[in-house]
Amino acid sequence: MATRVWTVVLAVSLVAIALALRPAPRGAQPNPALLRAFAGLTPDTVATLVIRRGAGAVRRERGAGWDPSTRERLRLLLGARLERAEALAGAAPERYGLDPPTLSVHVAPGDPGRPALELDVGDAAPDGLSHYVTVRPGPRVAKLPSYHIENLLALAEDSVASEAR
Repeated sequence: MATRVWTVVLAVSLVAIALALRPAPRGAQPNPALLRAFAGLTPDTVATLVIRRGAGAVRRERGAGWDPSTRERLRLLLGARLERAEALAGAAPERYGLDPPTLSVHVAPGDPGRPALELDVGDAAPDGLSHYVTVRPGPRVAKLPSYHIENLLALAEDSVASEAR
């Protein structure tokens, strides 16, 4: 009798271990709270970057390539992940300082078949660590960590910036 009990315990344990070691199911979706703002873009695939603040704008063209500082800042920006996009998806943009935005970014890919992406920056969130943004195409309202906003401002104000328009 004791042998049967131990056999059953051993069999149940082996099944539990086998189930725990199973790979994650294929096709699992990423956490919607951490969607990439500029999915699929790299500094090499961006042709033009325009940053508008108030009445002024700074336009950057890739041309023969990005200078090292711009390339690194652009790489950081293109890797940005949106926070709380699902929770704020139905929010009214004007409640978050997005109508009109305080800062707008236009990213034009070098591939003419791919649409440009727009990022509008609104008010700082109460947490002090992020700003409200909207991405087109994308969610109506989401949050983006403030260090990305600081990075954008640095891109707009660099001494190597192209002519202001």
